[in-house]
Order: sequence, then C-alpha cells, then structure tokens
Amino acid sequence: MKKTGAQIIWECLVRQGVTDVFGYPGGAILPTYDAMLDYPIRHVLVRHEQGATHMADGYARASGRVGVAIATSGPGATNMVTGIATAMLDSSPIVCITGQVGSKLIGSDAFQESDVTGVTLPITKHNYLVTRAEDIAPTFREAFEIAAGGRPGPVHIDVTKDAQQSSCEFDWDAAAPKKPAFRPDWSARPEEFQRALELINSAERPIILAGHGVMLSNAMDIVRAFAEKAHVPVSPTLPFRLGEKTDDPLAMYLNDIYSIPASLAGVPALSFPAGFTKAGLPIGLQLVGKPFDEGTLLRIARAWESASDAARRVPPIAMEAAA
Repeated sequence: MKKTGAQIIWECLVRQGVTDVFGYPGGAILPTYDAMLDYPIRHVLVRHEQGATHMADGYARASGRVGVAIATSGPGATNMVTGIATAMLDSSPIVCITGQVGSKLIGSDAFQESDVTGVTLPITKHNYLVTRAEDIAPTFREAFEIAAGGRPGPVHIDVTKDAQQSSCEFDWDAAAPKKPAFRPDWSARPEEFQRALELINSAERPIILAGHGVMLSNAMDIVRAFAEKAHVPVSPTLPFRLGEKTDDPLAMYLNDIYSIPASLAGVPALSFPAGFTKAGLPIGLQLVGKPFDEGTLLRIARAWESASDAARRVPPIAMEAAA
C-alpha cells in the first residue's frame, strides 16, 4: 500500500509496539505530527526537547522497552544532546527522531539547519540521515533492533522534510533488516573461568566492583550469592546505591566522587573482581561491563581501612571452575 513518509514513521512505531512518545513539534517535523492523529499512540508534549529525551530514557528504564523522543531540526535537535549522551553512558535504549530541512537544502545554511547527525555521532550507538521515503521503514526497523540489542543505547534518526512528505509503497516484511542486531557472545571457556579464579585467589584483598552491566544482565542474585559464598566485600557504583541490605557486613564505600559511606551501598553485584598483588599493584579481571582505571582501584583500596572487620577477613576462594 502507498503511504507518505510521515505515515510510514507512525506505522513503524505502532508495529514496534510503541504506545507512548515524548516530543515537541517544529517546522521540519510537522508533516509527521500532522499524520500522528490517525495512529493509536499517546504523545506527551514536553516544554523542552531535552526533557523529551530524558523522559524517553526514564520510560525505557521503567518499562524495559525502547523509549521514543521527537523533535524538529536545528535547535530542536541539538537540545536533545544531553539526554542522548545520558542514555549512551547509562546504556538506555531510546530512539530519537528529528526532522531535517529538505534534502536539497542540506549544506546550504538553510533556516534551522544543523548537522545533527555529526553532532550525535559520538554519543549514539548508531544514527541515520534519511532523505527518501523508501528508506524510512528499513531504517526504523534496524534502529529499534540496534537500540535494544546487545548493550542497549540511543539511536538517532534524522528525516528530511521531503522524505516525510513524499509517498512510496509500504511493505513491513520487506523492510526487515538484512542482518540481525549485534549480540556479542559473552560465554567463557572453562580455561577462562580457571584463570579468573587464579587471579581472584592470588589477590590479598579482592573487591567486587558492582556496576550497571550486572543490573542490565539481571545477574544481581547470582552475584550476591557469589559475594556471600566467597566472602568478598562489595563496592557499588551509583546505580546500586538503593540497595536492600544497607547493613551488610560486606558492604564497602559507594564508588563515586563523593565517597559516600558503605551504609549507603547497594545490592552486591559483580562487574569486576579486583584486588592487589603482594607488591601492592592493582589487578582486575573484566567479567561484565567496561574496564576501570587504576585511580578507581586505588580509591577503593583506601576505603578498605573503613570496612568492617568481617569484610577484612577475606579467605581464599575455593571454587571449581564452571563448566
């Protein structure tokens, strides 16, 4: 069936299961807003485009689904940058849709034109500049897979005004991505498990640094069991501040720039087991998330002196490597 690019945008959102979007209208995105009333999606009108991206981010965290934010070109699009960067750093799946001037006006310093794809390139998992209505459906299907696949994050789609206004045949099935979203295989080989145990057992004072990746992996219960069985103290990052067992004897300082006491530490979860060799040098093994630097390790080590006596008596970890 033949539809305008603006209609195809809403068709794609409906088929992706989107029920709520957050946005602020403007000139270059008006064709999409004009088509919105024919579709069963609730639009939340914000007072600033940055608010739309933060709302989409919060929606994604609370619902587990991809959040959607909409804005116009130029200042509308650039206002979204802080929210996009937040979603990138916190691995939150959102799709940000912006209008753009007509494809023939790109690069001519037209009214409210900005290179927003260039601006958002460093702070998105991927971004697109769509100049034809025929490319809208494939782009949107791929964008949602990228946002939610692997390590979640933001995807930006910039759609020119003429792409929204022109018409083409809409075929949802034919628009399926040719390649699946990237999903890395994190499964470890038995020898890697053995190496991990050797590193932990050789550390005089192993520490578990709990990060956001554990929460995204739904591995908090497993990591808590590991921490209790191995009797290794836990230093959480900020997302784990709101834990249930604030009086746990294994709780250490919250790992942030303000050095909040261990009483505010949260759910024991494993992002990296780390410790110090007999020579006092930091050693670490990345299991979940991204590596941390020596400064972080040294800050945790200094907090060790404030840990409870029970947390200081860390026995060797007698565990067999997992199959």
